Amino acid sequence: MSPQAGGWNLEGQLQNFLGGAFNGSVTPEFINRAKGDVFRTVQGQTKGATNAINDDAVRRGLFRSGIPAEGIANVQGQAQGAMARGVADILNNAENQNIQGRQNAAGVASNVLGMNRSWEQYQNERSDAAAARAAAGRPQTFTYIDPDTGQSYEMDESWF
Repeated sequence: MSPQAGGWNLEGQLQNFLGGAFNGSVTPEFINRAKGDVFRTVQGQTKGATNAINDDAVRRGLFRSGIPAEGIANVQGQAQGAMARGVADILNNAENQNIQGRQNAAGVASNVLGMNRSWEQYQNERSDAAAARAAAGRPQTFTYIDPDTGQSYEMDESWF
C-alpha cells in the first residue's frame, strides 16, 4: 500500500510538524492558563497575608488604628510586583521555548533536505550508471553488501 493511498503522507506530516514548530509551540491558551495560575496563587497569598495582618491587629487591639491598612497596602504592592514578575517569567519562558522549537525545526528541516538531496544524487548516479552500462552493452548489475558478513556481491538486476 502506498503512503498516499492510505491517507498517510510522510511529507505532509513533516510539513505540518515543521510548520507548527516554526510558528511556535507555546499556545496563547497555555499562556493564559499560566497567567491565571499566577494570579490565583498571588491572590491567595495576598488574602492570607491580609487576614494575618487583620487578625494580629484585632488581637492587639489596633484594628481601627490604621496600622493594618498600611501593612495591607504593602502586601498589595508586593502582590502587584509578584504578578508582574510572574507574567514576565511566563512570557520570557514561552518565547525561549518558541525559539528553541524553531531552532530544532530548522535542524530537522536541514537534515531532511540534506537526506533528500543525497537520495536524489544517489538516484541520478544510479540512473547515469545504468545508462552507461546499457550504452556499453553490458548487463545491468548492482552491488549487494551482505549486512551480516560485510561481503559484497555483484548481482544482475534481471534476477529481480
